Amino acid sequence: MHGNDRDIRSYYTYAEKELLPRLEQIEGVDKATIYFEPPEEIVIRVDPYLMVQHGISLTDFSSVLSEAKNMSAGYVDVGERQFVVRYSGADTIEALKNTVLRFDELPIAVKDVAKISLERRDVVSFATFNSEDAILIRIEKAVSTNLLTVLGNMQEQMASLNNQELKAEQLELVQSYDPSVFIYRALSFLSSSLFLGFLVSSLVLYAFCRHYAITAISIVIIPISMLGAMLVLYVSGQTVNIISLAGLALSVGMLLDSAIAVVMSISHSDNGKVDTNTAIIEGVRKVTPALFCSTLTTIIVFIPVFFSNDIGSQLFKDLSITISASLIFSFFIAISIIPVFYRYFVKIKYHTTIRPPSQLVSWQKNGKFKTKLAVILLALPLLIMPFTIPKVDYLPYIKRDAVDVFVSIPPGKSRDKLKRSLADYFNKEISSETNKHFGIKNYYVWAFPGGSSIGIRLDDQDKVPEFMGYLKDDLFSAYKDANAIVFQGALLGQFGGGRSIDVNLTNKDLRSLNHDVSIVKKAIKEKLPDALIQVAPNLDIPDPLLNISPNVQVVRQNHMSIEQVGQWIQTIGNGWFLGEFFDGSQRHHVYVKSDNWSDINHLYSTPILTEKKDELSLSQLVDVNVTASYSNIRRVNGERAFTLSVIPPEKMSMSEATVLLRELELGLSAKLD
Repeated sequence: MHGNDRDIRSYYTYAEKELLPRLEQIEGVDKATIYFEPPEEIVIRVDPYLMVQHGISLTDFSSVLSEAKNMSAGYVDVGERQFVVRYSGADTIEALKNTVLRFDELPIAVKDVAKISLERRDVVSFATFNSEDAILIRIEKAVSTNLLTVLGNMQEQMASLNNQELKAEQLELVQSYDPSVFIYRALSFLSSSLFLGFLVSSLVLYAFCRHYAITAISIVIIPISMLGAMLVLYVSGQTVNIISLAGLALSVGMLLDSAIAVVMSISHSDNGKVDTNTAIIEGVRKVTPALFCSTLTTIIVFIPVFFSNDIGSQLFKDLSITISASLIFSFFIAISIIPVFYRYFVKIKYHTTIRPPSQLVSWQKNGKFKTKLAVILLALPLLIMPFTIPKVDYLPYIKRDAVDVFVSIPPGKSRDKLKRSLADYFNKEISSETNKHFGIKNYYVWAFPGGSSIGIRLDDQDKVPEFMGYLKDDLFSAYKDANAIVFQGALLGQFGGGRSIDVNLTNKDLRSLNHDVSIVKKAIKEKLPDALIQVAPNLDIPDPLLNISPNVQVVRQNHMSIEQVGQWIQTIGNGWFLGEFFDGSQRHHVYVKSDNWSDINHLYSTPILTEKKDELSLSQLVDVNVTASYSNIRRVNGERAFTLSVIPPEKMSMSEATVLLRELELGLSAKLD
């Protein structure tokens, strides 16, 4: 919240202990988690110079601290009673600080050579939301719960927390992503399409039958059948969603078929030679078998969907239910309710036989015309089919009013510092007055171990292309310290919205593999100029590597082990794991770390006390070689691999892109190592 200067990292414990349980109590919520939450640890930061000064080696230090731990000794029987035996060492951080390492003229305690604190591991991830430091929380709904209901419950709980507990802490819960916007937008579009289809079908029916009463009693079948389909959805435990509404919209025209067939049959039977009741019975009897067969053949198509659990069946089950249920209801309504309406609302004296347009009737009487038309209708599809088969794709690329940016860090840069400077730069530029005309709703920056991700949501979908051009050509082109991939967010899927094709390159030789990736990436760019390509691990970001190897001869001469030297090396990195510490309520990992060193020379000169109590510098015990490598190694079939995730251009299908990549694979096989 604006005005709160407290470090956001200090709220991790509060969020974990107080906030997450409240969010998980929301009806319909399965769990709430914090993105990349660093664990709480006991960190002992030793000072190598003070340890040498007081004659304490790392082995002595770890040995004394290990003895200070609480330990369980099992059970002991004393007479007729059994006791639990527990050895109590230090049970608080303060007790650890006062643990005596050795006695000289005065006792030397841990606090004399080290600092102990309960802290979270060095933050490898941070986030900002609308330029404010933030903690990202992911809330997942329970299976088989309604998303809109869960969102409503969540927003109600968030409002309550913001007005009470969080207000006192100067914090605020903000919903960054609201899927209900897309749901309501899609439902509104389909509802309007459904109404428009109903209206147009009614007008077309009237244009052909030219009778108000017959049009009215025919279109009654549509709302009644749809109500029946809704009832089936309710009984089967399904929901009204985009897929089920699409099924209703598609079935509007089919629902009228049954009513039209019945009304036309009755009309032809009601020719004045028999009474109306007899005409109705005769008319319905004539078309019932044909309607039954027509309805059955349509429903049979969907039977495999009901009895399968693959992805396609799960996706189209609601569509199948709505279409099948509405058609079944329309059949029974057509042979039962429609005849009753005809009996009471279509008066004989106003009745005329339903006739198609006169020109169409004349064509039907022309035998030669009908023969030619039949030949054309049969031959034409067979001739043009090979040239008009559409391309194959998995899912449509449905855009949302959001822009996503993936940022990679060039080699040789301090990632943590650069990520923070990137966030500061982006937050400053995006919040300036010059960008207000884009209608930015909210934005976030999320830095994580593999890079940084930025998401910007706009109020107006039409401004997304212009905004993407601004990001590519102006904002990120002016920031030379990072490489950015800008793409429009997809509603279905993650990077590429389910349209990503993975190209795996494997090679036992890392240098050759690096060379192969460069060749393939360049070739893909030439073959698919507008494609987005993401390489994992990032080809442009090899990690600076300190390759430290022990000087075995010197180590042995000073009665040290290779393991002891390795423990010192661990202290200058992420820490040497000493064990676990139980404070009476919670267990914490204990890590020993040395003070941060500012440069390589400082590292070389770090003093170490040997087992013979001689002082040596680290450079005398180890050899250090500065190189570069990749920290995130992928393996495919046991070999090192790079993965190129290729997103085809927007107007190119997945099948077309796959064919081009296959051709590229054949052409490049000889060039690759």
